[in-house]
Amino acid sequence: MEIRNFMEDMVKDVLDELLSSDANICKCEKCRLDIMAIALNNIKPKYVVTVKGRVYAKLSELEVQFRADVIRELAKAISLVKGKPQVLIKMPNYTKSCPILVSDSLKSER
Repeated sequence: MEIRNFMEDMVKDVLDELLSSDANICKCEKCRLDIMAIALNNIKPKYVVTVKGRVYAKLSELEVQFRADVIRELAKAISLVKGKPQVLIKMPNYTKSCPILVSDSLKSER
């Protein structure tokens, strides 16, 4: 058995849907994880341990308001990741068009 935040699965699934419908969002792993982390920090967690708990949490997913809350937080997170002033840097495993957020202190060291 393991403890699991069901919201991580839910956020990932909904994010996949949103990213597939918008070509203007970078889909690299770094941007995806940034978006998920921002959204998850603003959504109440739903921890489950048993299969029964997962089924119960999955049923909650069917509630319209529940899904709307996840979409709202993901939309905010996407906007944050897309809208920040960003610096393009060369890093392995990132596409050339992938914006990597670099803190001001790192910018001055270049």
